[in-house]
Amino acid sequence: MFLSVCFHTSARPADFDPFWNRQLERLDSVSIDPVLTPGRFATQPLPAGLVYSQFSLAVSPTERVRGQVAFPDASGGKYPALVISQWAGVYPLQTHFVTIPAQEGWLVVNVYPHDQPFDQAAEFYKDLEDGPLKQYWAIYADAPPLVSSATHPSPH
Repeated sequence: MFLSVCFHTSARPADFDPFWNRQLERLDSVSIDPVLTPGRFATQPLPAGLVYSQFSLAVSPTERVRGQVAFPDASGGKYPALVISQWAGVYPLQTHFVTIPAQEGWLVVNVYPHDQPFDQAAEFYKDLEDGPLKQYWAIYADAPPLVSSATHPSPH
């Protein structure tokens, strides 16, 4: 398993605490409205012995966090948890992102970075990439890295 060591590369901005407190207050004002949809992607069969669901949670009156969760199908079981936050890009989530670790005994939560469905045809993501999410990944591209190059080699 690959683990990175993250560290702060610059001083915290002077207005960070007030900003963060406003964000927490904003979240406190939103009903989380959890939606859990059991099932699987039609194109990817679910391995035997696992529970798989898609989920969404409200983060504002108009935005939702979306993702998928999987874990071994054993009543009353306790599992170590793994949270996967997807990397930059506009693409559908793959069931195996959660089912492979779940087959090894993990409860796995995979969070999609956009307030969009994550189980659509490839054309849906191409339209997003060419439209409202065009080059979103370049925002803050000049910010200092948060991952140590000693544990996460540069691709350059």
